[in-house]
Amino acid sequence: MENKIDPLWKTVLTVLVTMLFTSILFYITKPQRGNSVELLPAPTPESVVVDIFGAVADPGVYTLSPDSRIYEAIEIAGGLLEDAYTGHLNQAAHVIDGQKIEIPLLVKNEEEYYTIGEIDQAVSDPISLININSASVDELIELPNIGETRANAIIDYRNLNGPFTKIDDVINVSGIGEITFKLIKDLITIY
Repeated sequence: MENKIDPLWKTVLTVLVTMLFTSILFYITKPQRGNSVELLPAPTPESVVVDIFGAVADPGVYTLSPDSRIYEAIEIAGGLLEDAYTGHLNQAAHVIDGQKIEIPLLVKNEEEYYTIGEIDQAVSDPISLININSASVDELIELPNIGETRANAIIDYRNLNGPFTKIDDVINVSGIGEITFKLIKDLITIY
């Protein structure tokens, strides 16, 4: 007796083998889910440009590396003059692109120079300026009309867009409009 496979079984077997082959091919070629994504750091500028003027040997506009500090900008500008006053500066702070650094001269009074302590006392104001490029949430909420939500929005904005280059840029922060800006503009700085 001859083993004959019924034509119906042949068709069913062919369909099953085809489905199995197609399923295996589909499984092998489909893209895998959950591939890791590599997050690249934000690009850093190759250089920053600062304008340094006042009591330095060679005032002008200088190009520095983005990790430079204010004392390095002063050195590139030829160093401080003998009568320079730097009590208002944090020379260890990083320079910011577009920053204007002023080094004033000590003021003469009756042929004598004021001491640095006298100048500090004369220029000290009960309200110190808040640096919107480095202030914490606690410092920012000391500003009028700035609560925790707006303070966090300022920090989020500078983290996303980089440091503020002028105080007017704070208007670009969500929740800060013209009225709030008028209330805080004399209380904030970017340096």
